[in-house]
Amino acid sequence: MGKRLVGIVGDGNMIKQMRNDQGNNPLHLAASLGQADMCMLMVDRDLELIMSRNMDGETPLFLAALHGRKQAFYTLHYKWSSNRGQHEDFSHCKRNDGNSILHVTILGGVLR
Repeated sequence: MGKRLVGIVGDGNMIKQMRNDQGNNPLHLAASLGQADMCMLMVDRDLELIMSRNMDGETPLFLAALHGRKQAFYTLHYKWSSNRGQHEDFSHCKRNDGNSILHVTILGGVLR
């Protein structure tokens, strides 16, 4: 079902444009729900989806960590790091209020 849906949606640009009231696109939703397979399907269409931000400045990677969705988090992190290599830019790990993935996982105790 997921493959068919992503096939119908098309490329990453269309996925980026589909937003709800909070500014979340389908990858944000899949990551926050822990749907690692759907995350993989979408980022295979467009890796830059991982850097998309909602109205709070949260990326899909951030939302996966915030909600304790380990498989989705690991999937997105692996796809990003294996395609981008090691780099100094960790802006996708912070939201608008300055909190990082590390802050929210420690405060929430969710990635145990």
